[in-house]
Amino acid sequence: MKEEYEFGPERPGNFTVSEKKLKKLCPELYGTGKFNPSKMFAKSSIKRFVKIGDCQPAVVLKTKPLMVAAFADELDCIAMLRFPEKLADTYELVEGSRLLSVNTYTEMEGMLCADLDKGPEDSGIFEGFQPIIIQFLSDEESRMEEIMDSFEPVLWEKAFQLGKEYMRSYPGVFRDGNPLRSEELSKDSKRKLKKKL
Repeated sequence: MKEEYEFGPERPGNFTVSEKKLKKLCPELYGTGKFNPSKMFAKSSIKRFVKIGDCQPAVVLKTKPLMVAAFADELDCIAMLRFPEKLADTYELVEGSRLLSVNTYTEMEGMLCADLDKGPEDSGIFEGFQPIIIQFLSDEESRMEEIMDSFEPVLWEKAFQLGKEYMRSYPGVFRDGNPLRSEELSKDSKRKLKKKL
């Protein structure tokens, strides 16, 4: 796997972001007022991540609230994401619905990745990852379907089962699915995880 990352991920995202979808998912990046460099940087970062990121399976675990398990084969684990319930209605999602996560990886340790239970097939290269659910940001549905069809059924089942195990082991612990905050646990979840550990 290390050789792969000298040249990039096996399934690079190469997605473009829909401004309309980005505004719905991250309304804090928009609004009237003077030029804001930090907002522009955040927008460009999201657009870059979905271009260079690694495409991986993601599965809906429940819809109220909307909880999604985003898998990362580099770490052999999932990150639990929570989204507004209205997205489940907008995208007609049910338990078991398949989505696509575009992941960027990090070598940083500590609380940033304290929620990740790395599995036996962990590559050993990275410590954490930031997942972005691309259906909520891009209109390139045919490309999404093409990539999703390339995953073996066993990988979808693995993501789903890891998500179920995570919810049993860490109830109420999750990351905000908003791509501005999906790299780490929500503040409340950090407190819960610290108490559990």
